Amino acid sequence: MVNDSQIAVAEDMEKVIFVKRDGLTSLEDRTHFDTRSQIEFGKRYADAYLSLEDRKGGQ
Repeated sequence: MVNDSQIAVAEDMEKVIFVKRDGLTSLEDRTHFDTRSQIEFGKRYADAYLSLEDRKGGQ
């Protein structure tokens, strides 16, 4: 439900992007990621940011 709302916002706003957490592993607290997943999530954020910059540059 929360993800659906966040995705909807990202689709409506030009400079917002949603980064999926699919396939990542949470720690027991179900809030934080394990090391491997945190690194992967960081890469996804970097790719998402760069894709926004590409859109911005193409305007």
